[in-house]
Amino acid sequence: MLKLPSLNLPRGTSHRSLPRRPQLFLVILVFAILTGYLTIRSTSLYGPGLSPDSTGYIRLARDIQSNELQFLSENQAVSQPPLYPIVLAVTASLGDIPIQDAARLINVLSSAGLAALILAGVSQVTLSLPVLIIIGLLSSFSVPLTLIWSMAWTEPLFIFLLSIILLIAAGGRRPILSASFAGLLTAAACFTRYAGIVLIPVLSAYFFFTQPGHLWKRLRGVAVYAVIPTLLFSLYVLRNYAVSGTPLGSSLAAQENGPTCAHQSGPAMCAVDC
Repeated sequence: MLKLPSLNLPRGTSHRSLPRRPQLFLVILVFAILTGYLTIRSTSLYGPGLSPDSTGYIRLARDIQSNELQFLSENQAVSQPPLYPIVLAVTASLGDIPIQDAARLINVLSSAGLAALILAGVSQVTLSLPVLIIIGLLSSFSVPLTLIWSMAWTEPLFIFLLSIILLIAAGGRRPILSASFAGLLTAAACFTRYAGIVLIPVLSAYFFFTQPGHLWKRLRGVAVYAVIPTLLFSLYVLRNYAVSGTPLGSSLAAQENGPTCAHQSGPAMCAVDC
């Protein structure tokens, strides 16, 4: 059975050079706040950037606000999974804010949460304060991530979910509980972006080779993880086929021939209702 390398500190490491738990918490908090602030700053002028995909999410979120989950019986949310529009609608309703502001809030929370998760993961390998600070700066000022945080896309929520899943899978002390929780979050990732389906075979193999015990016990752990996302995603694919005749909607090329929105004049100028 494959065993992961130990994350214990090497012998001879001076504990005086390591941040104590309050210091580690402070480092994580500082960089989470910094990353959230940078996301607020990048969207302060026009709000979150909008693309043709964004208009689809916002349109569906508004429909959910008006008609709740009636879209499930209609030819909607086929090419794009529904969790992000649902989160948009719920956030906007709870906060009594516009959908675009809900998208901005989700990005702020997702970016801050990702920075915290990155540092929490690194702290499992090393507690060197300089290393934690460098990683925190790299994650906070990452140009690709900054671009993602500034758009009303599914990527911020998807990356945040993915990070939680990987952290749970790698650090879970209770294999069955970790596998079941990771399975629930994998289902959420699949309903945020269809690319999340890739996680099922990858993490199933990971749980099989890393869980202790005999073959049957490891297969049970894989089943505990995979059954929830596989079942829910299969049911949604069947629903898509029933309402649209296709399992995952039309091709990207066909979507690009549909309504588009001009983004050149500024994110806030994009015609959401096109």
